[in-house]
Amino acid sequence: MKLLSSPGGRIAAVSLLLAGLLAGCDNGSSGPPLVLGYTLIDITTSNDTLPQGAYNGTNFLVVYDDLPPGGADHDIIGALLDQNGNYLSTLDIAVSTADDRVPQVASDGKNYLVVYQEGTTDHNIIGVFVTPGGVVGAPFAIDASVSDDTAPTVAFNGTYYLVAYQRANGPNSSIIGALVDPLTGNVLAGSRFAIDTSANVNILPAAASNGSTFLVAYQLASGHTAGDILGAIVDPTISATPPAVTQFNIDASQYNDQAPAVASDGTNYLVVYQEIYNAQSDIVGSLVNVSGQPAVSFVSINTNPNFDEYQPRVAWGESRYLVAYTETYSSTDHNILGARITSAGQVQSYALPINTYPFPYDDFNPSVVFGATSFLVPFQEFYYNNNDIIGALVSS
Repeated sequence: MKLLSSPGGRIAAVSLLLAGLLAGCDNGSSGPPLVLGYTLIDITTSNDTLPQGAYNGTNFLVVYDDLPPGGADHDIIGALLDQNGNYLSTLDIAVSTADDRVPQVASDGKNYLVVYQEGTTDHNIIGVFVTPGGVVGAPFAIDASVSDDTAPTVAFNGTYYLVAYQRANGPNSSIIGALVDPLTGNVLAGSRFAIDTSANVNILPAAASNGSTFLVAYQLASGHTAGDILGAIVDPTISATPPAVTQFNIDASQYNDQAPAVASDGTNYLVVYQEIYNAQSDIVGSLVNVSGQPAVSFVSINTNPNFDEYQPRVAWGESRYLVAYTETYSSTDHNILGARITSAGQVQSYALPINTYPFPYDDFNPSVVFGATSFLVPFQEFYYNNNDIIGALVSS
């Protein structure tokens, strides 16, 4: 274990973190330790939250929500890391008087597209391209309509980006999509299109691509005593009509299912989410086979009755998925754990420690992205009244 790199500060604290890596973990596997090293991505006095990452074949770009000390509005900041997790530079992606939040990022194999919501009441969906060298382009509107649009997600299928987001619709909310040209930022086919505009509260979309189609997973929250996870396959063929959308149930069980994330092995998809059962929050998954009509099989990832697990994220690596999630070890100590899952949905190991050091390190909101040979897991760490962004380089 080692500290990969740091933009400054907290070196001694990280050495203690490494020494205590296995503290407080309910590891149900005898698998080897995962973490190759840590990077202190942003440990400034700003309050930094909600990190997300992408890899372009050379470097990682991690983006996150930044609230400067005494600031009145949020900004979007980025950090470039090399494929070994070494810190390279910090980027100002959206720093203005506007309130910019909830960043997401994907790459076309060269450049990155960062998307986020902007505004305080009537939110817009904004995009910014970032070059491989870290040059930040001009922001452009993906959806600046009078509708209130929030919570964007983005994926690339080899030709187009799909940006999906939730739109307020009176007491309900819809899931909307836009196909974006990777060269110009133009919204293709002339307009945005409906993914799910039914009379329900549809929220928190998450998108991935298998290199051809996209899968958008989202939470159905209205008209039910428990939440459901729904899905939509989006065929990105551009024509005079909107892309074809096939809706289906991913998990419509009696349990309260929330906050999905999704990744693809290049053919099918794994959707992971948190499930509330008897006041206990667990991590479960659904393997989605998209040959013909979508077919779903369920995967139990972490249902330990002694702890609450939530905020799962997932990425596909060389031969398996890595799921990272938050575990409540105590009221003041949350850990980042992981699970390895095959393309067939077999859980090879679970509750693997990614960051389990005890108080005062309180860790939340992991994301996962695969690089050349390893995963990067950026996460949010609450350390003495301030949230920082830390990255863990994790073996595949």
